[in-house]
Amino acid sequence: MSAHPVPVAAPGRAGGGGLRALLEHRARILAGGALVALAVGGALHLAGAGGAGDAVWIVAVLLLASELAAEVVRTIAVERHMGVDTIALIAMVGALALHQELAGLVVGLMFSGGAALEERRVGAGAPRADAADPARADERSRARTSASRWAPPGRRCPRRPRTR
Repeated sequence: MSAHPVPVAAPGRAGGGGLRALLEHRARILAGGALVALAVGGALHLAGAGGAGDAVWIVAVLLLASELAAEVVRTIAVERHMGVDTIALIAMVGALALHQELAGLVVGLMFSGGAALEERRVGAGAPRADAADPARADERSRARTSASRWAPPGRRCPRRPRTR
């Protein structure tokens, strides 16, 4: 028997949790999968197998769109409004309908990449990036009314003369 205790992974941390860890980090996994699909599909196109490349992109877009659709349904059911994710979902489905698989994948990559950044930010202990954050309302107001973000609050910067 060892005198040292065996370290046990905390729930949701690497080394433990299995399915739970996958669910907690699904945004990062989806963003990584989108990048891999983008690279594989692009390589197939360069190799002359455009149909196979398109198929890879279609599968990736369908996977990303299904995750996004679940998020949109949750937002509508819980928060009772349609967010910007709805626009991304419409863009992805529209891209597939118009046979623009790469465009749909790029939109999906933007969605999943943003979600992965938010997941990482929240995981690091930072608050969610929320446009309705009342603590930052005064800061946003000053930024809109100031001519320059380097000017002290309430002071406007002089305009530069136009050069031709």
